[in-house]
Amino acid sequence: MDKNDFRTLIKINGARNLGFNLERLKYSNSDLERSFSEEWQKENKKRPGINKGHGILQDHFIDEGLHHATFLCEITHKERLIVATIIQWLGTNCGRCFLERVLDKCGYRIVRKE
Repeated sequence: MDKNDFRTLIKINGARNLGFNLERLKYSNSDLERSFSEEWQKENKKRPGINKGHGILQDHFIDEGLHHATFLCEITHKERLIVATIIQWLGTNCGRCFLERVLDKCGYRIVRKE
């Protein structure tokens, strides 16, 4: 992939809070990877009245003062693509192992429902 293709990917996928490796969702046996991606998209829709109203990623960078909110930074399409790629990765075998290790250190574990 050349830089122009990557810029196009940033513009298209980043605007939709989708990651870099979308083709994996078509062929993956992992409902987990697909679910992480889908939930991340839902959580990043602008919804007035839900938290700060700009989706979970942008909301983390809004400082609410007494009389007005200040955007500490405006999240770009490139940043959205990067974060969405990592969120999707959490649903892979490697990502799940990462989550299991972290949770195990705190006394938790991931258990599949019967």
